[in-house]
Amino acid sequence: MIEESAFAQWNPQDYHDSYRQDLMKRIQDKIRSKQTHTLTPKEKAPKEERKSADIIDLMSVLKKSLEERGGRATPRKRKVGRRPGLNPGS
Repeated sequence: MIEESAFAQWNPQDYHDSYRQDLMKRIQDKIRSKQTHTLTPKEKAPKEERKSADIIDLMSVLKKSLEERGGRATPRKRKVGRRPGLNPGS
């Protein structure tokens, strides 16, 4: 049988985050003991002028490739139906 205490109402005030408090205490202790150092801002790298990419029309390139091979530029329609030898029970 399940105890009724397992279904007690949850009260957020019963819990607190001690991590933040501990962290702030350690920071204050380091400041008091002068175990700090000065951070200098990182220097920005000089901006390099970037070339834009060559943009190609992929569809025209594919069509040209098909024409050179002698292929069809439009897909052919498939016949609907069963293929011989694939019928179950045959």
